[in-house]
Amino acid sequence: MKKYDYLVCGYYGMKNTGDDALLLACWQILRRMHPQAKVAVTASHCEYGQPVLPARERFRGHRRLAMYRAAANSTSIIFGGGSTFHSKTDLQLKTHMLALAGDGPHMAVGVGIGPFTDEKTKSVCKRLLEQLAFVGVRDQQSYDLCKEMGLTNCRLTFDLAPSILPANLPSFWTHEKRAGIGVSLCPLEGLGKGNPQDERRRLDTIIQSLEAVAQTTGEPIVLLDFNGHDYWGDAKLHAEIQNRLSPEIEVRRYSYAAHPMEFFNRIRKLKCMVGMRLHAQVFSYLTQTPVIALNYHSKNEGWLDQIGHPEALRMDCRNLSAKKLFGLIAAGVCRGFPMPSKPVDEAVANSLNNWNYLYDLH
Repeated sequence: MKKYDYLVCGYYGMKNTGDDALLLACWQILRRMHPQAKVAVTASHCEYGQPVLPARERFRGHRRLAMYRAAANSTSIIFGGGSTFHSKTDLQLKTHMLALAGDGPHMAVGVGIGPFTDEKTKSVCKRLLEQLAFVGVRDQQSYDLCKEMGLTNCRLTFDLAPSILPANLPSFWTHEKRAGIGVSLCPLEGLGKGNPQDERRRLDTIIQSLEAVAQTTGEPIVLLDFNGHDYWGDAKLHAEIQNRLSPEIEVRRYSYAAHPMEFFNRIRKLKCMVGMRLHAQVFSYLTQTPVIALNYHSKNEGWLDQIGHPEALRMDCRNLSAKKLFGLIAAGVCRGFPMPSKPVDEAVANSLNNWNYLYDLH
């Protein structure tokens, strides 16, 4: 008999609010279907389930060995959300875990597939996905890749995050008057992925826009650290914004919170969000908060296409205009923002489709 009923596998326990939301979604659904389920999680610490990874590596390969051990002790592996199927090394690790695990069913839910660096990596991914009972992908691009690979166990579903919303959506959206311009940025070039001067220019542009918006509308600026990781996190960027805005402007900053619903509740009280992080855009949509999307990756565009996000509220983060950003925010605050065409309750239903295969087994 296996120690765990399910091993939920993803990039968890790294102080990322988006990944925390994906784990919460998996935890809620699995416990709803199987209240006594023993759920392990590929994390060194987490709010839900049993973490199985060491807090720090004591020897080379320590974390990998812990993942193999957890897989060998699990009946089913659930790859739960995120861009988790693109790296050859990681795909090989997942393949080894499946070989060690029990009879399943093994599934991927709400995941992104690719892009791949070469055909060999794509082939490794195909062989891995073929071993799964069900693959639910969150975006059209991933679905097209699965079809191209000839997979028959794949369905176009949705991101997992909408499934954490409460059942009574209208009451969830009832709250006091909205106030504040939310901001969620993330580092790109500053982490060695390009020219740091590009990030500096982008930050200067955003600060210039926020200064003008706050002076014009009187709205406070609300900075949200979606990622609290010491290296990959948002704190440094947001701290600089806070320090450089004029002293007379009201600025609030909220550090990473371990429970994702804390940021849900903060965002649903805002007038709008300037969002670069994908799940800042997702949370804004789910709370019916207008978002000016600063896109840096195909996953952003894929998400926005799915929800019918207005083209007018999309900006390429590598080609920002302070005047245009200010104009979008100021006009929206004064006259109202266009909203996505996809109803949120439909998104919730699509998100729950990730679990239909498992529901049918119970």
